Order: sequence, then structure tokens, then C-alpha cells
Amino acid sequence: PNPAAGGRIGAPIFEATCHCTFINNYPYAIGPRLGVAYTVTPKTVIRGGWGFIYGFAPDIVAQTSSQIDNAPPGSNAYVNVQTPGALPQPVWPNFNPGQTPLAGQTTGFSGFTAYDRNAARPPRQNQWSIGVQREITANLVVEASYVGNRGVWWSGTAAGVGNSLPFLNQVSPGVFAAYGLNPYTNPADNLLLSQTIGSAPVTSRLGLILPYSGYSTSNTLLNALRPFPQFSNIVLSDSPTGKTWYDSLQIRANQRFSHGLQATATFTWSKAMQLIREDIFNPASSNKSIQSTDQPFLFNAGINYTVPRPEALQNRFIRTLVRDWTIGSILQYGSGLPLTPPTATSINNLGTSEMFRVPGQPLYLKNLNCGCINPYFDQVLNPNAWVNPANGTFGPGPSGTNGLLYTDFRQARRPQENLNFGRNFRIREGLNLQIRAEFVNIFNRTQIGNPITTNPLAAPTQNKAGQYSGGFGVINETLAVGATPSFTQNGIVGQLYQQPRTGTLIARFTF
Repeated sequence: PNPAAGGRIGAPIFEATCHCTFINNYPYAIGPRLGVAYTVTPKTVIRGGWGFIYGFAPDIVAQTSSQIDNAPPGSNAYVNVQTPGALPQPVWPNFNPGQTPLAGQTTGFSGFTAYDRNAARPPRQNQWSIGVQREITANLVVEASYVGNRGVWWSGTAAGVGNSLPFLNQVSPGVFAAYGLNPYTNPADNLLLSQTIGSAPVTSRLGLILPYSGYSTSNTLLNALRPFPQFSNIVLSDSPTGKTWYDSLQIRANQRFSHGLQATATFTWSKAMQLIREDIFNPASSNKSIQSTDQPFLFNAGINYTVPRPEALQNRFIRTLVRDWTIGSILQYGSGLPLTPPTATSINNLGTSEMFRVPGQPLYLKNLNCGCINPYFDQVLNPNAWVNPANGTFGPGPSGTNGLLYTDFRQARRPQENLNFGRNFRIREGLNLQIRAEFVNIFNRTQIGNPITTNPLAAPTQNKAGQYSGGFGVINETLAVGATPSFTQNGIVGQLYQQPRTGTLIARFTF
């Protein structure tokens, strides 16, 4: 009970002083695996597999230094813990002013975090595969497999793979209905939530709503209806409520070392999806969307060739000269990752949502893969392709990377092409010297960053020369001195402009 809120339930506590445990450990992360192989013919094998695979539980971190009675002396980073009073010893619950909101306050102390009791549960994938492996020649094997998995218990803090229950202090539809409100489908009711409880629109319809004596009438109707009106939003952290789906056809060809050649090539056709939620109180409103890591097509190839000893040549000097040269490459080509749709700028008092797409309007003004984009003068995305939902109404999904993403709204493709060549010098048995030159971005491709996808309703920023420096559909080239532009792909941060072709000379002695 919180005496600062008229005795209503809702006061901050800490594990250290409540002698309780906020988060339960999960002891059942057992991962059985099963693999089966059946030889149909001497050259054909059917393989299958199934298993539970667990990820890591999220780090549970909270910063409470701003919520204690007093800070350590000055701004010293270190204190003598043996000095009496060197470290403050807060007592919780502590209802002194500044420790919990005074009556009617919902700002200035709204940064509380509530942890889901299952936050320590690691994400789990139920994964399976079935495939056919066939020997084409003595050294060439081809395999085709269906690989799928279903993920559960993903934390909302995991980028692109979950949608956490957002707030502990949300108002339920039942509470809204008790006051005759339906802000989900009635725009007028939605907009009424941002009015103060002392305003005429609220009092004329609902009368004066006071959660407890002394509650300020300058608070909004939405805050007054919350389960804990003494606070505003309370983030529910690390809620393992995300779900994922993955299905793929994976083809692999492996040329074992023969006549100096070794090569592996893989092709994946896949779809990666996640659960998105618009209303946590209505599970039926949940839907699926592709993940921010979705790449429908991905091709990888690794090729290595070593010139064998030409036994047909009679001249020993020429045989030594042409043998043991090596050349290799690592190549990757794939679909671009999804872009994040623009967030609606219209008013919605129950959370942010995306803008709607306009039927018939192209998403792009220029193909991101054309190699013809001038970032200073080109707006590559079409601002007319997006429109705000009306005030008080919802867009097609929640905003952000955990919202609704589109398969046809993607970043540019970013191939990776690396090459190496060199020579092995066989000194004698067990001694070998290899000199190799390695080249990154061998074709010297220029790769620019992602266009800005926020607020298509605002005109892009231009200087006197007409050059863009920001705005929707612009690839921003304005950088601070010494700053490194970057993009993120598959969780890896790369250069905005890929580094030009670079070479490294390596000498390796093996003994």
C-alpha cells in the first residue's frame, strides 16, 4: 500500500530489502536431439533431425542510483566502504517526498521497471529437418533439405524476434467499458483520454474522476484510469512472450577436393516470421509479420583451387614453377533486409502505430540496387505511398522493427565478394611456406546506407545548393567530423560506404 496514493496498492520495492525474489529461475531447459539417416541406395541417403535448442536468457539490469536517498560524496567513482555512511543505505518502502510521487503526481518518477517473473526463461526453438543427400560423382555430393523451427519465449528486448507485453500500467478494455468508453474503435473516446480530468469535455461526460483524495485534476483521463494512477507507464521488462516461425528450403552442393578443386555452395529460400501484438488484452488481435532479419533468398559459395603438379610436363623447373598456386573466393548474395515502415504522426492515446500504405502508389522513386543513386540529390522513397491513420484510430500494426514489416519494402542488396590467391612452397615433409594475397570487396562495389523512413509528411531538408541532408527517403550524407556512417545487417554494423577494395599480404609458415 502506498500512503502517498491514498493507500492504493503500488509502491517500489527492491529484492535486497523485501526479502523476496522478483524473477524465478527456469530449471527445465533440457534440449533433446534426435537424428536419423537411412540409406535408400548406395548413393542416396535420407536424413532427418529434430531437437529443442535454447538461447541465452536476457541480462537482467536495473539502474537505481537516482532512486536512493543520497549519492556517494561528490562525484567520486570510488569510496572507502569502511567509512561509516560512505554508501547510502535506502530503506524501502520509503514514502518520503522524492522517493515516491506525492499525491497526484505522475511525472518525474515514472521510470519504474517491473520484471516479468519468467524473465529468466531462455528462448527455445523446436527445430526439425528432413532432406535427401545424393552422390552425383565420386567427389560431388548434393543435398536438399526442408528446415523449419518454431520459437517461443523470446524476450521483447531481442531485436526483430519478439514483441514484449509493453506496460504493466495499461488500462484494460473492461475498465474503459465500465465508464462507457471504447477508445479502440471510437476515435472521439480515444482523443478524450488525453484531456485532463478537470476539463469540461471529461466532467460533462463522466463527472469528476478522482482515484484517491488529493489526486491532481491536471492529470489526464488515461492516467486516472490506470491500475496505478500514482505512476504513469511502468515498463514490463524481459517478458518472454515473443514467438517466431521459420521455414526454408536449403540446397547444398559440396565438391570434395579433386584435381585441385574444392567448392561448397548453398542456396536458401526461406521465410522468417514473428508474432506482433496490437492489443495485449485481446489475443485475437495478434498477427504475424516477417522478421527484421528475413532474407527470402541467400546464396553462399566458397571455392578453392590449387594447381596440381603437372606430371605431363617433362621439365622439372616448369613443373615446380606452375604447381601449388592457389586461388579462392568467398561470395555471398542475398535479398535486402526489410525496411521499417514510417511511424504514424497522428494522435493515438493507446500507443504508436504505423502509417497505412496508399494503394497504387509505388514505394520507391529509384531502385535501391540500380547503382545510379546520388545521395545528395535523390529522394529514393516515395512519400506519397504512406498516409496517416485518422486521429484516434490505429494503423495496420505497432510501430518499430517488432511491428508489421513488408516483403516488398526492403533495403538494398549488399553482396560480399572476397578473393585470395597465393602460392604454397613445400620445403620438405612437414614444412610449408604459404604466401597469400587476400582482397576484400574484390569488385570495388560502392554500397550506400539505408534511406530514412520517418515522417514522409515532412519535406526533406535541403541546403542552398539543393542537396539533401535529411528527411524521408533520403540517404543522409551529413556527418560530424570523424564520424563513421554505418548500416546494420543481420546484427552486424558495417560501413555506410563499403570500404574500397583492400588487399592484405600474408606469409604463413607451417611446421
